[in-house]
Amino acid sequence: MPVGQHTIALADQVSPGIGPSFPSILPITETAMVKKETSFWYLLSVRIIQARHISCKDLLSHSDCYVSLWLPTASHEKVRTKTISNNSNPVWNESFHFRIQTQVKNILELELYDEDVATKDDLLFTVAYDVAKVKPGETVHEKLTFNSEGKEVLEVEFTMGGIPSPPEKLITNGVLVAREMLCLEVQMTKGENEECLKRGESVMLMVKESYEEMQRITEDSDILCLHCIKGWEPTLKATLESGAAEKKMQRDASSGSLEVPLNSLSIGHKMKVGLPLEKPAHLELQLKANERLEGLDVRLGFDLCVEEQDFLRKRKKVVAEALKKFLYLEQDLQEHELNNSTLSNQRQAVNQGQNPLPFYLALSVKKDMQSSFAFKEWCEFSPFEVGFLKYGAFIRSEDFGSHFFMGRLMNRIPESRICYLEVWSNIFSVNLLDVWNVVTSLYPEWKQEDEKNKSLSTQPFSAQKTFCFSPPDEVSHIVNEILTSRPADERTPNFLKGLQFHKDYDQHEEFSTWNDVQADVPPNHLTPLEEELCLVDATDFINTSCPPLLRKERRVDVILYFGYSLLKTCFDSIEETGQYCVEQGLPFPKIILTEEDKKNPKECYVFVDDENPEVPIVLFFPLANNTFKEYKAPGVKRSPAEMEKGDIDFVRSTSPYKLENLTYSKEDFDKLLMVTEYNVQNNKDLMLQAFHKAVERRKHQQS
Repeated sequence: MPVGQHTIALADQVSPGIGPSFPSILPITETAMVKKETSFWYLLSVRIIQARHISCKDLLSHSDCYVSLWLPTASHEKVRTKTISNNSNPVWNESFHFRIQTQVKNILELELYDEDVATKDDLLFTVAYDVAKVKPGETVHEKLTFNSEGKEVLEVEFTMGGIPSPPEKLITNGVLVAREMLCLEVQMTKGENEECLKRGESVMLMVKESYEEMQRITEDSDILCLHCIKGWEPTLKATLESGAAEKKMQRDASSGSLEVPLNSLSIGHKMKVGLPLEKPAHLELQLKANERLEGLDVRLGFDLCVEEQDFLRKRKKVVAEALKKFLYLEQDLQEHELNNSTLSNQRQAVNQGQNPLPFYLALSVKKDMQSSFAFKEWCEFSPFEVGFLKYGAFIRSEDFGSHFFMGRLMNRIPESRICYLEVWSNIFSVNLLDVWNVVTSLYPEWKQEDEKNKSLSTQPFSAQKTFCFSPPDEVSHIVNEILTSRPADERTPNFLKGLQFHKDYDQHEEFSTWNDVQADVPPNHLTPLEEELCLVDATDFINTSCPPLLRKERRVDVILYFGYSLLKTCFDSIEETGQYCVEQGLPFPKIILTEEDKKNPKECYVFVDDENPEVPIVLFFPLANNTFKEYKAPGVKRSPAEMEKGDIDFVRSTSPYKLENLTYSKEDFDKLLMVTEYNVQNNKDLMLQAFHKAVERRKHQQS
């Protein structure tokens, strides 16, 4: 399919303290970006008291209500009250208890259901409650209203108390938090369990809410591991499995199973436990619990990785020499004035700074839930790392596609060839809502009407301590599934899985800069809580790949922006990019165009912010065929026989370069390359002026 936009940047980065390249485990040290925190435990008690004036969805009776509670920072499991039948004013008076850390963002979701015997239970309302409202030692009584009229109410009491437990060590970048983990090693000694193994029996190991959930010990097993969050007080349940054993266990429930609380194990020491079996059989397990805090395989931080910093230092010398020749400078540039393969294989092409550093960009979206305009997160790819700008979380590029939990690599999967990474660059990854957004962008009067119908709530979630909403009815749900279904997208294991949010994550400068989600999304429903990543092409949004270049750490001076998309005009993409950067506070010059520009595009435009030298200079090359019609090279006119080669159509609706055309003929592709090369060569003077200006800016910044 045609490529939408290309951007090339000239950048400079001065970064002291470069460490060794490509460590086997990314080192975690306390810096301005990553901190180690010690946090005490608290016991949150939630008493579901009663509900009032609950509307009925059943025709013949009142609702049969129960309340479901979910606090994913304390447990992945949902708990619930009993059902109060045929009552619009149910009273429960049931209490639930959660062990929590106040340094993470604790959002308790309360869901009120109407139980149905024959069909799926009806979800009536959902309340997302920020537990930070409840201070240690306090009891807070809340009447949570489900609508603006305030008739339907759920009464809940929250109490926060201390727990006499050792504090937990946390690692955080101010947005995401990695918790302490336990790695439980389980081994069955074959010699001591020979009789059991000969009978073909196996042992099923289960630790609820662990990464693995279950493991099975068989005759061929060695050491098995289960990884879990230490503070959740996990328990190992071991069960003997075989046809004979199952019948025996029905007779004697105590035979062939045991439970071991992991907090009863001494860290780093082996412990033997036995499963109670009928004599003379004997089965013994050896357990060992190890702590895992250090050695994260996900790099938490918003700075550049050491490999990219190292590249930039080497690249400066190459760029300095090239600019000296290109700009005819009389003296050398000073350092402060500069700027079957796999993705990771490209490191060899940049290991000495000899080539520009390639970046690739995808959008992480919600699968079959929302349009790319409502929920999108930039995912950046380079030969060194893959990661999210919004969360400050990165992994090595060769680990993309592998399985992670709580920042640790659990199961390494061989790196995919680079061609497979482009599965997301697929027109079939758009849904009907994305198509509607494109259409409304072409017809402003439609867009204005669409804006009127959007939800009024666009504030960040944390600005609303308690967030209540009603689910759509069944018909609306079916329509939404049709509108948001994506025929094709890239699904890959989520390397953020298990990581939690810091209590002040929404106040972090970097999170705020890259958080452009239009709808209210509680942290319980952001990417770290997803099992998989759903990646689509950036074309689904503003059709640009430049956001990674706008990170302040990269200090980009000049951007060469090649616009290869044709929707309504050839300026759609750069205008949308400029507007997006204004809204997000990203460094990008104002895009000011006249009506004449849009009717008759020039070959090159220069956009500069003269008041702010930190904003990069942008040279924009639209798809324009001006002097190329008559000149095959700058200053070299075409002969009559060569005029046909200059006949390239970028204007009419029949143009082969319209975005909806998925393929180019060889002739059309060659013409595109020729006109692009010509337009760059023909505007050499504008490029020289931009480079000179960038160098002068750097000199003034250091003076």
